[in-house]
Amino acid sequence: MKRPYAHKGHQKGFTFIQMMTVLVILGISGAIAAPSFAKVIAKGKVNSLSNELLTLMHAGRMEAIRTRKNAIVCPSGNGTQCSGNDWSTAIMFSDSNGDGQVSSGEKVLRVFKSTQKGVVIRNQISSGSTKVTFRPNGIAQVGTGSSQDVVSFCSPNFPGESKVLKVGTSMARTRVSFTLNASNKEGCL
Repeated sequence: MKRPYAHKGHQKGFTFIQMMTVLVILGISGAIAAPSFAKVIAKGKVNSLSNELLTLMHAGRMEAIRTRKNAIVCPSGNGTQCSGNDWSTAIMFSDSNGDGQVSSGEKVLRVFKSTQKGVVIRNQISSGSTKVTFRPNGIAQVGTGSSQDVVSFCSPNFPGESKVLKVGTSMARTRVSFTLNASNKEGCL
């Protein structure tokens, strides 16, 4: 009687040694690629958050032009009023009465809320108020002065991948630019 598993001549397949060699090579490749992949993920988180807040800034500018009233983008602790300087939650509203706060009859039109873990968002406005006010002509006023740096986003593990949201006060333009400063870790912690 013939055994069904018996082969004559050359057997096909991999030996245990060959299989282990391939697994070791894959493990070494994965160990080399992991730090690089972590950097890509951190950069993606920073990009995502900075683009979300940039969209809020653009919406504020468009709202001011559309309604011909000041529109304000500001940090908010509770998502309903301007407060503090923590930009992990920010709101945008049309300031009908010009008092700089969400008053009776005014409503919050958009809310930005950071959901990304591992990204630090820092206030960069050094001149009094932390609000960005867009006037009816589209020109922005940052805080109470002419500072252009509004918010910085960075990952503590990769501070060289940080971004700073800048509002161009003279050009009526909002833009995001890279900060390529590897020594920025202190501002990130």
